[in-house]
Order: sequence, then C-alpha cells, then structure tokens
Amino acid sequence: MSYMPNNFTPIETLEEYLRALADSTALTPTEMGKVVHRYQSVGGFLDRDDSTIKRYNPRVSPQGSILLGTAIRPTNDKNELDVDLVCKLQDGLKSDMTQAKLKGLVTDEIKLYAKTHSMKPPHEGRRCVTLDYRDEIGFHVDILPALPDADGMRSTLRKQILNDGVRSHLLGSVSDSSIAITCSEHPNFRRLSEDWPVSNPEGYGKWFESRQSVVLLEKRIAVFDGTIHANVDDIPLHEVRTPLQDVVKILKWDRDVTLGDDEDKPISVILTTLAAHAYRGEATLTAALSTILTTMDEFIEVRGGVTWIANPTNPSENFADRWEGSPRKEALFRAWLNRARQTYFAFMRQPLSETSSQVLNDAVQPRIVETLNKRLPPSLQSQALAAPAIISRQVDRVQQQREPERPWSNSRQGKG
Repeated sequence: MSYMPNNFTPIETLEEYLRALADSTALTPTEMGKVVHRYQSVGGFLDRDDSTIKRYNPRVSPQGSILLGTAIRPTNDKNELDVDLVCKLQDGLKSDMTQAKLKGLVTDEIKLYAKTHSMKPPHEGRRCVTLDYRDEIGFHVDILPALPDADGMRSTLRKQILNDGVRSHLLGSVSDSSIAITCSEHPNFRRLSEDWPVSNPEGYGKWFESRQSVVLLEKRIAVFDGTIHANVDDIPLHEVRTPLQDVVKILKWDRDVTLGDDEDKPISVILTTLAAHAYRGEATLTAALSTILTTMDEFIEVRGGVTWIANPTNPSENFADRWEGSPRKEALFRAWLNRARQTYFAFMRQPLSETSSQVLNDAVQPRIVETLNKRLPPSLQSQALAAPAIISRQVDRVQQQREPERPWSNSRQGKG
C-alpha cells in the first residue's frame, strides 16, 4: 500500500510538521472508506435472511485501531493492514452453546462469504477467523466471535471500574458492553460453561473517548453536518482527528520503523493505553506529544512483583502479561521510549528547518522526512548535511539479544 500525500499545503511550524507526519502514517479517507465498506459487507452477509446465524441477531463492529481512529498504514509493502472486527451474536447465550460451537457457526458463514466473493478460504487462529484481501489495499480482517457477557461478569467489572476511579457515568455503558469470546486454548472451549474468556473493545473505546472528551466534542462539532449522522456523538472516531489520536499514530509508526519485525516490540494496546493515561487534554499535538512522552511510563504498575498495565475496562487483565515470561519485551519498550524521547524532544526544541528535521530520519523513514521538507518555505530549506542520527545504545543492546525470527504468520498472535 503506497503512500501518496493528500495535500501540499506549506509547513511553517513544528505543529504543522507533526500534524503532517501523523497524516503520512494514516490511511487516506478513500482507503478508510474501503475498509469500512468491507467490514460492513461482512456484517450484511452474516445478517442476510438465509444466514445460519440470522436468528442470533449478529452484529459486526470494529475494534482496536479502526474503532479508535488510530490505524496506521504498514511501514513497507511486505506487511499488511490488520483490521480487527467483533461478530457478536446479540441473542446468543452461553448456556446454549460452547465456545467451539460459536466459533464454528461464525467460521462456516465466513467461509461461505469468502466463496461467494471469490476470495481465498479464511483461516482460523486461536480466537479469530481471518479473511485476506488482495487488491490496491492489502489487508486482512480478523473476526472475533462473541456473545454478550453474563450479568455476573458485568457486576464484577462495575466493581473493578469503580475501584480504579473510572468516571461513574461510564459504569453502565462500559461494563454492559463486556463480551464473552472464544479461544481454542481455553479449558472450557468444548464444553458448556459460564466461564469464558472476556473482552470489552467497545468499553475500551468509550474509555479512550473519555480521556479526550473536551477536545473530542469540539472536533465532532466541527465536522457535524446533520446529514450522515443524526447526532454529534454518533460520529465515529475515525472521522475526526485529535491530538491524542495523532500522538498514538506517531508512536506506533516510530515503533514499527525503529523495531521492525522484532516480535518483542511493544504491542499497540500498550502504547495506546499509556498514551491515553498520560494525555491531559492538550489542544495541540506538540504539547500532547511532549506530555505523553514525558509521563507515559508513570502509568506502569508493579503488582506483587509483576509489571502491570491494566486494561482500563477490566483492571484484572494485564496488557503486559507477556513481559513476565519474556523480560526482553519490557527492556525493549523502555529502550524504545528513551530513544523516542531523545528524538522528538531534540526535534521540538529547535527552530523548524530542513536541517533540524533530519533528526527524525531514523524514527519515521528518510523518504517521509524528504517529502515533508518539500513543503517547507524556501527560508527553512537548506542544503546542509543530515544531522547525526540519534540512536539509543540501550536499543542497540536489546536488539542484539534478538532471538531467531519466527515465521511471519506467528508474529501476529497476541494483543495489538
């Protein structure tokens, strides 16, 4: 998926440069429109009159970066965009089916969808069913089968959310959106049980919105026209842009550029959660990036000697659960963060110029810096040699400990 700049407006300030950088990492509106159309097509197919799961009232919705408006394009043509969806059977009950049955019902329909649309057969992972698309936008769709969560779990989540200080007005809407999901490695996968793995992507989305409520409302009002959406709050996050969204995109892009295919690099949900915790409602991208880089690691806890990054909608879930068994993951995160601080602070404390922008080369790719620099006014352009790259010795040391590469298909397992 190649990137074509969607505007050539002049860049005259650091704020404009960082916004243009965030633009260069994101999908174009046309590409995002195609992604939305694709997952809506899947949802429509699963809910058609002769669907075998029609009676369960299936609903397909985005989760992860598509839901949050923080999706980034692949950093090279070898990788693909990962689109995460939930297929919730809204009238399904855990008392009526096993995880295996639920996954089989959804998988059978997805196989039929692929056949009907002349696509490659889908393949199954531990939790999801995956569809691969091959056209001008190379991406795959991971579809997670789910049921509404049980009342007991919702009650537990309410207590956890209250104890962790999440705003009280979110208690109902966040906890009630909890879902039970499938996992082939779960001990109850093939037997009837109330004990299922749980998730809450919709609740996480509401929490992410709450972390930027004032700015988000302003952005939604600015784009609201009363035609496509009935209410301001109905405007999805991918149709607006906020400083927090742009910071998350920049950090994820930086991670992918500097750490490449390293399987120990920090997963997206960790970067997103820590950034949202650190965000303080800054109205500019420059201020938000500075605050988030400075304080995001302060929201990493230690519980009983275990490093913990809590899911804000289920504080008993640790997004950093794999760090304990693989200490290199935590070391690589901290080394990456230290290097990112050096890079962006060095960039933001200098007057904007073609020379000062060279500090970003290794963090965002020279081709992007070169493209952005063409939009600088003549007074800020120069023929100076590129400034030395800022590369953390910590990152170098951690990367030298790298284990042999696993097949690419295995690298996408897990959160993020």
